Amino acid sequence: MTDGRNGTSYFPTSTDRNIIIDGVLTDWGDLSCGIPMYEAGNPFDKDRISTAFINWDCATKTLCILVKADTGYYLTGTDTWFKNYDSDNGGGNFAAVGSLQNIHDGPNVIGWEGCFSTTSYTTGCLKNVEINANFLKPDGSGTTSTGKSNVNARIALDLTNCPTTTTSSSSASAGGVCDESERPNAGKCEEAICVGSSWVL
Repeated sequence: MTDGRNGTSYFPTSTDRNIIIDGVLTDWGDLSCGIPMYEAGNPFDKDRISTAFINWDCATKTLCILVKADTGYYLTGTDTWFKNYDSDNGGGNFAAVGSLQNIHDGPNVIGWEGCFSTTSYTTGCLKNVEINANFLKPDGSGTTSTGKSNVNARIALDLTNCPTTTTSSSSASAGGVCDESERPNAGKCEEAICVGSSWVL
């Protein structure tokens, strides 16, 4: 694909967890693997500032996001959003389900969390998105982002990997099904067709 940060797309870091937007991290579980976020959304020339984690609820099409500052950094608690730049698939900021919450360590903001509805989006691949926050700098504040367009660094999110076995119309006519976990180019938002019991690009 040509969209996303240098061709990079991501699966959610967890699925169907009971995420409660309350400013507490415990319901997010393992935070060892997430989506890196960089100053000014520039993964090529700037420092990594924070990490985004994604929980995808397949049944309700609700996508919850946690942004957590990396060690040595704090957020301002402002300018927190999740945006879709694909004009063919809605465009604009995603609608939040309820309010967004900052996460504190004493007086310091170390993250934010919130949930967003994707029911109006017709594809399981969000090919042109950005997650954003502001962080504190010695001389003021700056932006930490999954990737800005001016450095060709927006990312994609692959929301097709729901924990179910997928049967396509092609596979149904052949009398078989395909294992979703074996989809080729998983995480790349590539379109694969299930034929019999095999994935075909």
